[in-house]
Amino acid sequence: MISNSTPHPWDLTWGDVDPARHPFAVQRVAGVISGASSDSAEGVTQALVGRFGRWACGWSWTRGFGGGPVTVWCCPSHLPKGKTRADLIESALVEWRTWLETLAARFDGLGLPAGPPSERLAAWERAVTVLVTDVVTQTQTTEAWYVHCEQVLAWFLTHQGVPRDRRASLLGKAIGGRFSSWTEPGPELVTDLGRRIAAAAQQATRHA
Repeated sequence: MISNSTPHPWDLTWGDVDPARHPFAVQRVAGVISGASSDSAEGVTQALVGRFGRWACGWSWTRGFGGGPVTVWCCPSHLPKGKTRADLIESALVEWRTWLETLAARFDGLGLPAGPPSERLAAWERAVTVLVTDVVTQTQTTEAWYVHCEQVLAWFLTHQGVPRDRRASLLGKAIGGRFSSWTEPGPELVTDLGRRIAAAAQQATRHA
């Protein structure tokens, strides 16, 4: 169980996880894990967050624990003991960090053109389609995978300057409960989602 003082990975903002803002020295991970006040998942999380920042709590967000993107382990009850446990936690943290770096590079590569509205709209649509596809691949649409999908889209909207007060309502209206656990969204749904978010995001940035 995670205490109120420990961040939840599904609550992380782009500011919390942007690799450009949070340097990471992988060679220090083992020492942080061994120095944790408790060898429980929560104790390790608190130690990692204390050393590296809030983003580090995502090491525990696995496919089997709320539809996260981490694949190297399943859930707290399956964590081994001793050095194997420490090695697995380090691998999970590195995988999470690599995923965040992949997303950051993807966001930069999906930069929106400064051309006419039609070109920007098409770029928004493509970006949403690419990102949803990336999350589907990483999470394998396990239980509640759509939580991370919506989070990644919110991160991209932040990256593109969509105002904070617009992001939640924009995504809520666009997605509207149309994603389901264990179900990969069809191409028509993803395309429609891209169009809805594109139109709303373009309007939001224009009036920001």
